[in-house]
Amino acid sequence: MRNEFLYTILFSMLLFSCDCGIDEKELIFKESELDHFSSFTVGDTLIYTDQIGNTDRVVVKEISDHDKKPEVNCGIFRAQPNNHKAVYIEHLPVNIYPFSHWEVDSTAEIKDFHYLLSMNITPSPRDLDLHVSFKNFIFNRNDYENYRIEKDTIIGGFKVKSFYRFPHSYPERLKDSSYITEVFWTAKYGLIAYKNQKGNTYIKTNANKK
Repeated sequence: MRNEFLYTILFSMLLFSCDCGIDEKELIFKESELDHFSSFTVGDTLIYTDQIGNTDRVVVKEISDHDKKPEVNCGIFRAQPNNHKAVYIEHLPVNIYPFSHWEVDSTAEIKDFHYLLSMNITPSPRDLDLHVSFKNFIFNRNDYENYRIEKDTIIGGFKVKSFYRFPHSYPERLKDSSYITEVFWTAKYGLIAYKNQKGNTYIKTNANKK
């Protein structure tokens, strides 16, 4: 009986307490990565207007917290360590593009928000996935820096020194002319513009463009 107890203790330590050799620093967000969240404030309404007056409106509903001091708990049956941060929005006047978001709190409430931006870090080797989602558009890559364009330019009145031009990650899903084909993004302004298959370009109209 004593041996069986010892084996149980040792097996439990193996499952849940083994050293996986992961540096916790790999899970810490860099300042340049957090800059992508800097333009968003909960309660803000973002307005986008195209060249013929059509308008899209969304409100920022939530910005999730990331783990500033991540700890790695290893074990055979433990989930892979990760660090996550996201901006959740709701479309106005009707939230017709929901993304189910599980809110872990005392009420276990489920909120149908749509995440505009999310970043997820996994370690060894360090890998960061950036996900931009807006209406029917999805961009999800871990090499998003390859889509940066270093160029002094003006996009819809926004003076920028560099910007990202993200294409739809699943072009086969572009069903009709209203589907968004690409978005323009900067760390300073967030989503500043997007184009659909019809050729309409929507520009962010309610932001400080200095």
